[in-house]
Amino acid sequence: MLERDKIIGLYEIYKNLLTDKQRDYFENYYYEDLSLSEIAENFEVSKTIVSKTLKQVESKLTELEETLGLNKLYDDLVNLKNNININDKNKIEKIIEDNFKIWYYFNSRRYTNFVHLNSQIFKKNKDVDANEKQ
Repeated sequence: MLERDKIIGLYEIYKNLLTDKQRDYFENYYYEDLSLSEIAENFEVSKTIVSKTLKQVESKLTELEETLGLNKLYDDLVNLKNNININDKNKIEKIIEDNFKIWYYFNSRRYTNFVHLNSQIFKKNKDVDANEKQ
């Protein structure tokens, strides 16, 4: 089985992607510290089923992390947050602010141009309709 803390961390991120039964077995085993036999008895299944299910859960959690990488992303963000100095923080805030201004300017200009263009098209269509009726 995977290292306990690592698998619990992955579980906390991806638990909603597991079945109810997988979550029940996992939580009983890792959080309640029940043995495979105790879990099997509580759910009236064989010890083998509990063991196989837990291995499937560990495999699925590992696969999800390899595919999505949310735990790694979280670790990277925490590391960045903890190691950022004030100058870098100010630079990042400035970049975000400048990019937002550019985005806002671009989108507001694009919207203004879109409205203007549509009004021109509407006016031309109205003129064409008026000429066709005559």
